[in-house]
Amino acid sequence: MVEFKDYENTQELEGWYNWPVRASKKIKSIRAINSVISYFRRHRLKRTLIISYTLLGTMVWTATTGYFSPKRVTYTETQLRATQTFGNGLGSITATSMTYSPSNGMVVMELATSDATSAIQKGINTENLDWQVFLPSSVKNPEAVTLEVIPLTGDKVYLVLRNVPSDYTLMVIRATNKTPNSNSLKLDVQEYDDYLSSSSNSVFNQKKQKDNDFNKTYVDFFVTPQNELLKNKYVKNLSREKFALNIFEEELKYQKGQRKELLNSAKTLDDSVKEDTKTLEQLKRESEYLVGNDLTDKQSDMEAIEKSMDSKEKDGAKARENAAYVQTIIEQIEKNIKAVKNGTYKFNSPVRSVKQDIGE
Repeated sequence: MVEFKDYENTQELEGWYNWPVRASKKIKSIRAINSVISYFRRHRLKRTLIISYTLLGTMVWTATTGYFSPKRVTYTETQLRATQTFGNGLGSITATSMTYSPSNGMVVMELATSDATSAIQKGINTENLDWQVFLPSSVKNPEAVTLEVIPLTGDKVYLVLRNVPSDYTLMVIRATNKTPNSNSLKLDVQEYDDYLSSSSNSVFNQKKQKDNDFNKTYVDFFVTPQNELLKNKYVKNLSREKFALNIFEEELKYQKGQRKELLNSAKTLDDSVKEDTKTLEQLKRESEYLVGNDLTDKQSDMEAIEKSMDSKEKDGAKARENAAYVQTIIEQIEKNIKAVKNGTYKFNSPVRSVKQDIGE
């Protein structure tokens, strides 16, 4: 069967001899466009409908993309930072986790504190921390939101907020540090003339300095869906005593496992030192019958073994020392568990939230 091809559409239209075909096609396309324009000019209703549907589609598309796009961040990076530092050098507090349970309106925060006024590395004494909760005035019945502070072993503190409304949009947790600040005490004598020449004696500057010092004694944590640290996850509604027991028991299990691992490491290092001792004795026996380069090589091997033994002995001693330190943590956790069970563990009084005009 013979096939006929449409040479007008299939053949190449390049070359000067095909210009009539190319020109006719362009005229046809222009004519088609003109006919469409002419059609819409004659049919005003259809033209209006198409324009209206186009505008409506654009609005729907814009609203849809706006709804599914990431939420606009209205807070600064400093406000949403996990680690907040007291400006007057008292230390810092770091939010290690932040969980919101929408089903029962609970927020649980895990904090780690650092006391910069102490000569040793330790957490801030929880008795020196005052807590406040602020909700925007747009939230109905914010007084129902309560904050429970659960001090834990070492530098850790748990915060449990209850009755958090689903439309809270923002909560500000403020921690005020009352730790005595020994970093800015006056120890030197100042000449009266120097005092007069300085600008610090003015009432304005004194008030400004006082206000700045007051502002530096607290840090704020912004609990908001825009905070990447905040995760939505179900949290079981437990009493603060049960919360504390669960946390203590989990840490106790971890610390016991850590102590066992450290002691096993120390034992393995001791066994390795014993094996190196046997190897060293063998190298000494072999070196008695060697001279020249062979003896030098053996001596080098013995020096390497001795250095390895010394390093392993130090590591073993460090592992045993750390295991002893972990044992003190275990003993403290066990005391805390006992105190919670018999009702003598010291909890802070629940804090009620207050309304405040805080930025959205």
